[in-house]
Amino acid sequence: MKILYLLLISVSLLLFSCKKGNVKPDPENPVNVVPLPDSVLFVNTVDQSSGATALYVLNAASGKSVTKYTYPADAGTTWTYPVTGNDLLYTLQTNKINAIDLNTGKLVWSDAVKNALTPVLHQQTFFGVKQDNTTSYEAYALDATRQPNDFLWKYKLSAAPAQITYFNESVYVLTDATHLTALDARTGLAKWSIAATSAISLNAIHEGIFIAGNTIYDAATGIAKTTAGTINIPLFYGAGTIVRSELLYATPTVYYIKTGHYQPNTNSGVDFNQDFLSAVDMASGREQRRIKFGEGYVLVPNSNVILQTFNGKLIIGQSHMEPAKFYGTLSTYQYGILPADFSSEVTIFEPQRIGVNSEYTIVGNTMYFFKVFWPASGYVPFAPASPNQFFAVNLLTGKQQWSSDKSFDDSKGWGMGACVYVGGKGFSKYIQ
Repeated sequence: MKILYLLLISVSLLLFSCKKGNVKPDPENPVNVVPLPDSVLFVNTVDQSSGATALYVLNAASGKSVTKYTYPADAGTTWTYPVTGNDLLYTLQTNKINAIDLNTGKLVWSDAVKNALTPVLHQQTFFGVKQDNTTSYEAYALDATRQPNDFLWKYKLSAAPAQITYFNESVYVLTDATHLTALDARTGLAKWSIAATSAISLNAIHEGIFIAGNTIYDAATGIAKTTAGTINIPLFYGAGTIVRSELLYATPTVYYIKTGHYQPNTNSGVDFNQDFLSAVDMASGREQRRIKFGEGYVLVPNSNVILQTFNGKLIIGQSHMEPAKFYGTLSTYQYGILPADFSSEVTIFEPQRIGVNSEYTIVGNTMYFFKVFWPASGYVPFAPASPNQFFAVNLLTGKQQWSSDKSFDDSKGWGMGACVYVGGKGFSKYIQ
């Protein structure tokens, strides 16, 4: 195998607050090339004992460890997320974007840009928000394939950003819970802005939809399409039942409303609850079908939400909380799946309620997600936290494909982020 060297000229450019840095090769430490499997899972963690940032390289099909890339000392950061594209592995950090050789883990170049939140990668462009000072923020586009001399465009924001998302040649920036601006991804010019009366959710943006309260908006125009009404369901606990309604998700043809029926209780306000999920025709506003969608007790609440659609199914997130054995509470968050035609009930991928699932990535028919095992809140004697793990679940069967319980033996650090690389293409929440 030929030994590869990086031949890079040290350059320092400072243009419009975007600096590029190269890394010189070290003749005393030749670079080792790691043969990668057909599908790769890059997992970023921080070792709690040393504080060093590390990238674990796993076989995405089996979960088996391939190698580990370590970072230079200055890579310690409050957050780091890996993404892949353009034959590079990128790490998105607080004050820089690093481009890394996929097969060696060695730094190729870096952008010194003070990111206010995690940028997103769309094909050959990064979209993000940089922070010049405590009151000045600019959305930006940056060439991800090389070391450009400047931002492709910048757009000054009126306030600090809360979220940035790319969809269909538009960049959507939330500057607080109710203010959303859509920018042209090619020019950075504003297409439209809205100030909603309720918190905005971009969960359904890839359906061409976004939601604010019970109002459904067209993502292309920012114009309201319709307002979701309440569903008339026979009172589950009879007279006095407390009813709460919530618009969870929408597609161009159907929207989904969760209706909660709560048994009143003079001490705690509500006691037992039964939730229902209704699929409603967008055009007519008529309920098409209904299913029971979770139940619980005031001390053991159980709540489901819709995260996205997938091949005629709904990806579900389920929150659960219950009293701990000694003191405090145990909170869990798990993923599941529900047929969009309601032909069967929600299937939770892990029947045992432990841990809190992190952001997920779907590649083909497989969902990859990280699980953090939290101890109970409050003081619980002799209950140390468990190591974090990665899981792969087959979405066709709902069964676990593998777990990485043996892949992180030398790290019990926080799970920071991950991406999958297969067929020359990257998959991540931040690859859009």
